[in-house]
Amino acid sequence: RFNNDDNPDLDRTFGTNTSNRKKTFSCWFKRGNLGVYQSIASTTVSGNIEGRIEITDGDKIQIADRNASDGTSDILILTTAVFRDPSAWYHILVAWDTTQGTDTNRVKIYVNNVLQAISGNTIYPSQNYDLMFYRSSAVNFIGRNSGSSASLDGYLAEVNFIDGQTLEPTEFGETNDNGVWIPKKYEGTYGTNGFFLEFKQTG
Repeated sequence: RFNNDDNPDLDRTFGTNTSNRKKTFSCWFKRGNLGVYQSIASTTVSGNIEGRIEITDGDKIQIADRNASDGTSDILILTTAVFRDPSAWYHILVAWDTTQGTDTNRVKIYVNNVLQAISGNTIYPSQNYDLMFYRSSAVNFIGRNSGSSASLDGYLAEVNFIDGQTLEPTEFGETNDNGVWIPKKYEGTYGTNGFFLEFKQTG
């Protein structure tokens, strides 16, 4: 549980990544506070060099990434769908592969195994762009941006970060007999800086 009044976060500094062009981040998320910016995961190297998975104040999922002293974005992708049900668990998966020849294949957002439609005001990365998100030699966060801004308010479960692969939601979830998308154990490899956070209460 992340209570934004407490400015909660988890953080880790990575060594050299398996890849800065292919990554997958998967988590289950239950919302607590609506209508405010909240960061699920982020990296900030310095003021205008950063990467983020966030919920906007319009309750949409946004992926942002930039490596620019002037603050211009190299990636800015926003879902058309809004996510405003505080009783629901959402499975969010973001898959990056900037080696792809088609720009729309370089960043994909899935929610509950559904590839999300993206708003028209979009910036896709250039081919072979090196991502700032969860990069080497930087502090990488879960639950906020750098400092104490955009703190997460809600619940996280089954957090997986895969360093060096671009994966599908079916690696982390499946549809049960009632047609409900549910978690399943990821059986693959994680790469150099990948991790799994189970969040057991004990042990």
